[in-house]
Amino acid sequence: MKNSFKTKILSMMLVFSIILGQMVGVGSFKVKAAGNITVQVVVEDNKKVLTDDSVQLSSDDTKASKAMITALDKKGISDHSILGGFITSINGLTGGSTSYWMYAVKRNNNYVSIDLGIESFQLQDGDKLIVYYAGNNTLAADKISYSTNLSNSPLTITLQGSYWGGSIKPISNVEVVVYNNISNKTENVTVSENKVNIPSGLSEGKYTLKVSDFNNQSGTPNVVADSFDFTITSAPQTNTPSDNSNNTSSSPYDRDNTKVVKDVQTDLTNTSNYIKNKSAGDAWSIISMAKLGLKPDLTFINQSAADIKKNNGVADYTNTDLEKLIMVLTAAGYSPYSFMGYNLVSELYNRDIDSFLINDAIYGLMTYNYANITGNYTISKDKLIDLILKDKLAYKKDNTDITGWALSGNAINPDITGLAINALSPYYKDNASVKTAVDASVASLSKLQTESGYLADSYGYSSESLDVVILGLTSIGVNPEGDKFKKSKGDLVSAMLSFKGTDGQFKHSIDGKNDFIATEEALRALISLKEFKTKGIYNYYSSSIDSAKLPVFAMSGEEPSKATAVESENQKVLPQTGSSVDSNVLYTLGTIITLTGLFFILRTKPSIK
Repeated sequence: MKNSFKTKILSMMLVFSIILGQMVGVGSFKVKAAGNITVQVVVEDNKKVLTDDSVQLSSDDTKASKAMITALDKKGISDHSILGGFITSINGLTGGSTSYWMYAVKRNNNYVSIDLGIESFQLQDGDKLIVYYAGNNTLAADKISYSTNLSNSPLTITLQGSYWGGSIKPISNVEVVVYNNISNKTENVTVSENKVNIPSGLSEGKYTLKVSDFNNQSGTPNVVADSFDFTITSAPQTNTPSDNSNNTSSSPYDRDNTKVVKDVQTDLTNTSNYIKNKSAGDAWSIISMAKLGLKPDLTFINQSAADIKKNNGVADYTNTDLEKLIMVLTAAGYSPYSFMGYNLVSELYNRDIDSFLINDAIYGLMTYNYANITGNYTISKDKLIDLILKDKLAYKKDNTDITGWALSGNAINPDITGLAINALSPYYKDNASVKTAVDASVASLSKLQTESGYLADSYGYSSESLDVVILGLTSIGVNPEGDKFKKSKGDLVSAMLSFKGTDGQFKHSIDGKNDFIATEEALRALISLKEFKTKGIYNYYSSSIDSAKLPVFAMSGEEPSKATAVESENQKVLPQTGSSVDSNVLYTLGTIITLTGLFFILRTKPSIK
């Protein structure tokens, strides 16, 4: 009788354990389907493409590092090394103080936002992995736009890109090829700065645009060598309105945006939910999550910590790299005065100010304000203000006075001008020189705005430019929907919302696809618009955080500290299992119950006499 009872108890416990395993998806209770994925791997140094090949990976191991090593081994290149998630050498070429090996991933012809070591990133079937040798100015060609997709119409292809998700910049002085996949011939094109011009247009068909820069004498390319497929159609342009417009023009930027629905709160909710779920590894999202009171993903901070530890310091960090890291650490609740043993604030503001470009000065001033930096440093707030004002452009366009800022060249960029206004906003009321420059630049942006509400520069239209201008205007209390920026067919806000994609995402160009960078920057603008509507003025790049009083960040595995406890609390997120209970807790509980039952049965088993 006793043995029968014990057997039933044991059986019940084993069944309970198995059921728990199935509920929480424990691998030991599942049979994983065998299979492979196929990815394309391109490895290129500063002179040539080393390999461009398809590689099959087992579904058990889809790491980007595995794909790279497999492709190189197939090519007979055994000289490659990875240390701490970073590629240190390939084919005898190692990184230096201003050059290094990087990687990018394209999925469905779009670059994926990543900030993970190559040993951590998991590839998907059909991905394209690009491993490339880069310098501080090497751009990914992730912002290419086409003036038309109609056959036999003048075509201009605008080459723009970003560096690690930073500001969008023109891609100039590179080699460009447009290849006709039907005739297998190269089309005749002319390249002027970052514009690829085909005056007579292209015939109907499928094409491949190839960009590269293997002849750069500086040692590192200006662009990641890559190819992009696009289609030219002979179908006539229809005037069917899109969801948010009442178009009567063939140009996507000549449209009636007065019909765009403005529901900032709904858009903010949808976009913040998207970014919250997709922001792993992204730096700037951490600030927006902090603004919304949400727990940030710390992947970028952990990766930065590993990078600093590997390179024994931040000497190789650019000015903007340090500025971004200081603001992100502050937003996440960690001290920028002591990060991996380095005082980032002192490292940044005791540099030579002659090394600061206009974007360095702008973000440097923002960092002072956001992190509420105190202390005496070689580079003060006043020096940064003077540098920004000194770099201001003032000229006439069509007999109209124009004032603002640009990364380079002699024409202002709306995005850099918006950033400059934002950085100078805390000094707008009390500094006469700042007020004069800002007022003139606001007036200039209004003059440059189209009747549909858009702002363009020599590099074309983009949603990100509108986002940044909105941030700049709200920081000084100027309404982006007010008289100055309300035109006959739209204002800045309706123009910005016309770039909406799906699932809370935004697009870089009206006729483009959903884009993570555009979505993340739109979130900043939506946060600012919501706050501006209730407060009448709102500076996204400001906070009440005293960064000097924040705890010190510690990587996992290091000596426990107050910061470690904070990090652990911030990072605790329950798995998305459909249950409010942590699956690991359930499985552990089931295991304990089972082992306890076994112990009880064995303990009470009659001894053999």
